[in-house]
Amino acid sequence: MKIKLDSMLLGALFATIFYSASYPCIHKVIMENVSNKLIALSQITNCLSIVFFGFIWNRQKILFRYFPVFCFCEIILTFSLTIYVITTNDIRAYYIADTLIFAIVSRNIICGSNKLKTLIYSDDERAKYDNNESSCYAIATIIGSLISMIANSGFIFMLLVATIGNAIDNMFYLYTYNKIRKGENEN
Repeated sequence: MKIKLDSMLLGALFATIFYSASYPCIHKVIMENVSNKLIALSQITNCLSIVFFGFIWNRQKILFRYFPVFCFCEIILTFSLTIYVITTNDIRAYYIADTLIFAIVSRNIICGSNKLKTLIYSDDERAKYDNNESSCYAIATIIGSLISMIANSGFIFMLLVATIGNAIDNMFYLYTYNKIRKGENEN
């Protein structure tokens, strides 16, 4: 299997390694500290966000101009939230804030990245990219999960790892966005 690693795939690879290395620890701590009702409310919030922002992005072309703003906001917000939880150890507040950041900012980044893909790849190339992306996510998840099993690190360290992974992901998005804005295409 030959996979061409462009900037979008590289970003997915690195970010997923960071996320999957940190997620088991973070997930365990969150599940021990928040109620079932709060978890259900988080799920509902994120599902409503998917419907709402999908509808908006399908009708408003102007939002793509703000894609870099969403990326930078997410980096700033997730680093701020990480600092907050390190200093307060308030897992419940972290979970609520993380849900809101994901539902508003991250959801817009996801919609924007879908737009990026349509600008980079033709129909046939897009199908190949999607298949390669799925393989990339799977390989990165295996690597990250193995790291998690071996490292056995604490919550704060793993939260920092996840935050750095998020920033790396957004930097690759910004790189790709800027190349497209300059009229360059790596494919």
